[in-house]
Amino acid sequence: MRIPDRDLSLEELGSLNEEEGRRARSFGSEKRRLEFSWARWFLRSLLASALDRRPKDLVFRYGPQGKPDLEGGELRFNLSHTEGWIACSLARSPVGIDVEMIPSPQDLERVRLIARRHFSGPEREYLEGLHPSQILAAFTRIFTLKEAHMKASGVGWSLPGGGFSAPLPLRELSRAAGRECLSRVFEEEGWVLAHVAEEGPEELLYYWRYWEALLGDAGVPRIPTLQRGGV
Repeated sequence: MRIPDRDLSLEELGSLNEEEGRRARSFGSEKRRLEFSWARWFLRSLLASALDRRPKDLVFRYGPQGKPDLEGGELRFNLSHTEGWIACSLARSPVGIDVEMIPSPQDLERVRLIARRHFSGPEREYLEGLHPSQILAAFTRIFTLKEAHMKASGVGWSLPGGGFSAPLPLRELSRAAGRECLSRVFEEEGWVLAHVAEEGPEELLYYWRYWEALLGDAGVPRIPTLQRGGV
C-alpha cells in the first residue's frame, strides 16, 4: 500500500491500541510517525479481514528484538516498508517480505560492489551476464528475495550471501531452499516486492494473491476482503 500523506483519521486511529498510539506520537520525524501508524493500521486491517475479527481486538506479543507476533499463533506475518510503500504478508508458517526501490542508474557501480560483497557466485555471474540496463532491476529482485528469506528464517547477512541463493534465472514464482518465492517488479513505480514462505500443503501461501489498499476519492485507504486465489 502507498502511505497516505496525512495522519490517520479518528476512525482509523480506533484500530490501534493505546501503546501503538503512544509509540506513534513519540517519533520526532513525521515520516517515521506516518510509516509506523499506517503500517500498524494496514497490518491490523489485513489480519482482522483474514480472521474475521475487529482490528483493535488483535493482541500482539513481542520477541527479544521487538518483533511482533499475533497472540494465539493463528497466522504468521511480516512487514516491510520503503519510500512511501508498505507491504505485508500473511501465512500459516514463517514468512518474509521485502519491498525496495530500484536504484537509479548512477548507483550502478555501488550496486555492483554490494553484489560482489554479499551475493553468491551464481548470483554475481548472473548479474554480470545481463545488459547494463537490466542489472539494477535484477539486482533489486535478488536482494529483496535474500532479505525476505532472512526475515522468514531468522538468519542474517553474517552468513555468506545471507545463507540463501536466489533461484536463477529470475522468475516471478519459484522455489528454493524448501521455500516458495515470489518476486515482482512494479516497473511504473520503480520498486520490487519479494516474498518467501515455507513450502507446505497450502500451496505457496495461505493467501497467495495481491491486494492493494486503494485510495478512494476522499483519500481513504480501503482494504478489500481477503479470499483464496491465484496470483
